[in-house]
Amino acid sequence: MTARAPYAGSSLGIAYSYQEAASFSLADSLTVSASRGGISFAATSGYASAIRATGPFIGWRYRPDCCNEVKMNTAHFEPAVTASILLKAWRSGELLQALPHDTKPDTLAQGYDAQDELFKAAGGSRAGWKLGVGSPAALRAGNLSRALIGQLGAGRLYRSGTALKMPAPTPVTIECEIAFVLARDLPPLLGRQIDPADIRSTCITFEVVRSRFTDRKTVGWPSFAADNVGFEALIVGEAACAGLDEAVLQQLAETTVVHLDGQAKAKGLFGDTATDPLNSLRALYAHAGERGITLRAGDIISTGAMCEPFDIEGVGHQLSVSYFGKELSFSL
Repeated sequence: MTARAPYAGSSLGIAYSYQEAASFSLADSLTVSASRGGISFAATSGYASAIRATGPFIGWRYRPDCCNEVKMNTAHFEPAVTASILLKAWRSGELLQALPHDTKPDTLAQGYDAQDELFKAAGGSRAGWKLGVGSPAALRAGNLSRALIGQLGAGRLYRSGTALKMPAPTPVTIECEIAFVLARDLPPLLGRQIDPADIRSTCITFEVVRSRFTDRKTVGWPSFAADNVGFEALIVGEAACAGLDEAVLQQLAETTVVHLDGQAKAKGLFGDTATDPLNSLRALYAHAGERGITLRAGDIISTGAMCEPFDIEGVGHQLSVSYFGKELSFSL
């Protein structure tokens, strides 16, 4: 089988053939996945400088000529089927090595389609959004153009002092994050820019990440997106300030220390490992614009790790963080 694909109107194209399942990517540009069932393309930003190939290829070659057609048999993806597998694992506490091949999303768009079905099947109402893999270092390492987006169920948001109970005694990742509360509805709009009037308040959250996969870092970003980016629970603190204040964002990053069982455990991240909360907010705006989503007044937007994430296992743990004379805490 041979496939050709365009890239953003440029003269870049690819042609290849294969026997079984295989994939390759043009760095920072185009990812191609193929199997006996079909082939898919996923474009991100940037121009390709290299080809990475995996799988039992008969052969592949780089074509610098302009290609403007795709000839392929597209595998039929059923996001509801993928969602049902993930929901079963979420409720039982079972961890999956990976999704079955014929239910695995090939693109982030398919992953988000499955995420929508998972959220719908789980029931409840949406109370906001979470972002992950959003620091410059993480984006480069993951070959992503922007942070991944997950949805917050209202029944999984908790106040300070709560005692959480996990569905299974498996490790979880703890992330202390900056969050925004939206002041008004924001209809989908491509190219939307941040307006300080969008933000009612800024606060601190603890996100508990518990993926439905044994190793979320190896299953691929589309599967992780389908898994609601590993979201398990969010503990929401009091407002650090009204509205949006960049000086407050900086002060929180510089002074916040997370304590685990009474001992200092994690401090703020800096440089390329740090997530810029405003970049995360822009990523959500872009995601909402592309998928036709209206962001609602009162939505909580938890923007990604402010302090170094860490894993914990077992029960009986106490976690806390102090900021501006306030404390956010929970037990696990």
